Amino acid sequence: RSKKGRARQDSASRSPREGKKKDKEGSKGDEPERSTKFKVKLYKMGEFCCNIVANFVKGKESPESLTNKLQIDQRTKIDHCRAHMERAGALSTVWHFSAADRRDCAAYDALCDYFVEKQRVGLVQTPSYYIYIVPPTEKYLKELSLPASNFVVGLQIPIKK
Repeated sequence: RSKKGRARQDSASRSPREGKKKDKEGSKGDEPERSTKFKVKLYKMGEFCCNIVANFVKGKESPESLTNKLQIDQRTKIDHCRAHMERAGALSTVWHFSAADRRDCAAYDALCDYFVEKQRVGLVQTPSYYIYIVPPTEKYLKELSLPASNFVVGLQIPIKK
């Protein structure tokens, strides 16, 4: 009985400390977290579309920073995106893109609808990486083995040189 009591007391006393420790780590972790959140202007075929916020989800520990302007100038099939993601393996990075402000929502939604209607994903190519712009449909996310999301998914894949 005393062992159980001690175990309960230990776990009870451990939980709050761990909680505080995590909180402290969280506040220290705020600075690195800022570098994993970017405000980006999204363009489609050279025309401004909307402002988005890119949040790091998973993948490469230190991905190359996103440029402040992403030009979607191509579209491709989800199969091509999946194959490229599989080849890249641990070098790929997953981002969630959300509309930056309420005024960006209509264009953001229209962009998603456009790619779904065309049964394609958007493709951005910079000198050092590709980003696939994937609408958050169940079909696309399952195809890429990604969890369900309410956000457009950005798949960043470095260009190997």
